[in-house]
Amino acid sequence: HCRKLSIPLTKRPNAPPPRLPSRPPPFNNLMAKLSQLSPFKSGRTGNLPLLNSLDTSYYGPIGLGTPPQNFTVVFDTGSANLWVPSTSCRSLACQVHRRFDPALSSTHSPHHGATFDIKYGTGRVSGVMARDTLWFAGFEVPGQDFGETTAAPGPTFVSTPFDGLFGMSFPEMARTGTVPPLQRMLQSGLL
Repeated sequence: HCRKLSIPLTKRPNAPPPRLPSRPPPFNNLMAKLSQLSPFKSGRTGNLPLLNSLDTSYYGPIGLGTPPQNFTVVFDTGSANLWVPSTSCRSLACQVHRRFDPALSSTHSPHHGATFDIKYGTGRVSGVMARDTLWFAGFEVPGQDFGETTAAPGPTFVSTPFDGLFGMSFPEMARTGTVPPLQRMLQSGLL
């Protein structure tokens, strides 16, 4: 039997893309809002506020780690990997975005030696694979594989309004051979 994921979208005609604050808003406020939602397995739906960037991409909040570290990610239906910048990344693109610090998470575990290198049409990211708890639309997803970006060369990701990428495609599209977040949620009975 199927359950529905409801993501409300609001179109704002001719509105410039929203500007993110230079400092992340307190994640506790976001988590307080998300904690009011219940998982699908209890018969209720989650909610995820999304921002529209010129009708070409949608991005919104996720958390990684315990306690959660907040990120804004673009939701990409054309890929299946989840990645965010790492504190060990020295590229300019990483320096101007929020970065994941594995030392601050009690549930972080590295994939010893596993790396990733993903080329997109306009840029490339590479780094190391890890596993941690994903916080997404009011759901807690333990053991989610994701990439910690250690290099994002070139100008492509410097001026983006998002920190990382949340791939929503099928597992066969995952460049790293990991289970994409939505598939992980299905396997865990959350969706």
